[in-house]
Amino acid sequence: MSNKKYEDGYSAAFKDLIFRFEEMLSKKQHSYFDIDEFECIIDYYFENEQLDSMKKAIEHAVNLFPQSIPVLLRQAQLLAISEKSEEALKILNSIEHIEPGNIEIHFAKGAIYSQLQRYEKAIEEYNKATKQGEDLDEIYTNIAFEYHNLGKYDKAIEYCKKALSYNPGNENTFYELLMNIEMGEREEESLEFLSGYIKRNPYSKIAWYGLGTCYQNTSLFEKAIDAFDYVLAIDDEYIPAYAAKANCFILLEKYHDAIKVLKEGLPFHCEKSWFYLSIAECFEKLENWETASAYYKKAIDLDPYIAEAWLGVGICFYEMDDLGSAFPYLKKAMELSPESIEVLLTIADIQTQEHLWAEAHLNFKKLTDLYPACEEAWFKYAQLYGIQELYGEALEILEKGKTEVPDSPDLISLTAIYCFLKGDIYLCCLTLSKSIAIEKERTLQNIQKYCPEMMDNWEIINYLNS
Repeated sequence: MSNKKYEDGYSAAFKDLIFRFEEMLSKKQHSYFDIDEFECIIDYYFENEQLDSMKKAIEHAVNLFPQSIPVLLRQAQLLAISEKSEEALKILNSIEHIEPGNIEIHFAKGAIYSQLQRYEKAIEEYNKATKQGEDLDEIYTNIAFEYHNLGKYDKAIEYCKKALSYNPGNENTFYELLMNIEMGEREEESLEFLSGYIKRNPYSKIAWYGLGTCYQNTSLFEKAIDAFDYVLAIDDEYIPAYAAKANCFILLEKYHDAIKVLKEGLPFHCEKSWFYLSIAECFEKLENWETASAYYKKAIDLDPYIAEAWLGVGICFYEMDDLGSAFPYLKKAMELSPESIEVLLTIADIQTQEHLWAEAHLNFKKLTDLYPACEEAWFKYAQLYGIQELYGEALEILEKGKTEVPDSPDLISLTAIYCFLKGDIYLCCLTLSKSIAIEKERTLQNIQKYCPEMMDNWEIINYLNS
């Protein structure tokens, strides 16, 4: 008997089978079911995530058919789901001796080894499954996934391509391929592969999407936009293409175009809060604070737990010189995401500009404790004291920062600036030469921006000329 679903649900005969089994359990009677019927019953409970009932069905089946490979396979599957992996492997190893060529055994063992993070063993089992020559696209995709877990992206890409040669339309395999391309940074080779694939399959939206992603990763944004347009010509409801196309326009600083694309994709997206958030960020880039704030609020209405949206409204109010309205939103963003770099950095920066020194100090301290490698945090933390002309304290912060982020031209050049402002010209020159040796252009930009008078000092000019 097959477990076949019709459009209106399960067949009448199948429903009767489940009813008979559940009636047997409720009345604590004994009824006979053949092995095929037990397989159907067990699979039904598995598909509907009724694991307790699945367990009871397996127990009855094992009592009647203790040597049945299909039943033992399902028992191992249940044990694996129940995080009893070793027990599951014991059963699978025992039945492998009986049916060494059973592909389902190797599939099950591979999945369990993957769950146990024993990825090499998982690959070994999946390779055994390939010898039967069945379901090769699925097996090769699984092998690619294990190589991805091992960080061997080249091998993962190789097996994704193998899988696609058997099933070109498998979207899951394509997504796995694109992920490994990005991680392995092999865009040029992948561009060649995807271009060839599209010639053979010109209406593959996922291939066009992959091509656009590769162009985007190599900063060929105009070509990426063209590729995403092809995706939307094939399927105008393919949400990832709207998001990716908009992102290309954002990277090109064409914010009006990005807004247009995001609005076009909005009707098709179930998570509209993300689209509203992205539209708001574009209006923020355009310094259209009122419209940006309105879209951030739309995102909040749909999902009140988006810290970025609360932060965005706070920033908009601040830029409109409405500090009283800004702070409740900033406070809410902090409550929702108390350890976010963006939230802490933005709020501490605003507190610095408003001369709320103690509050800013606490947030910068928290930020640098949580994220000691955050260069911008150390830079702005030092500026908190530099603005107050407390150059000794600023230099102490910078020294701590340089131990965490050595060879940072920003931190080193700011050290030189505060040495100069403190009156230590000799140390300023030594520090300045080190910063210039690391990155001359960046160093000079910082001096011009934060302390242009340094370049009018004859001692510093003579030192640099020498």
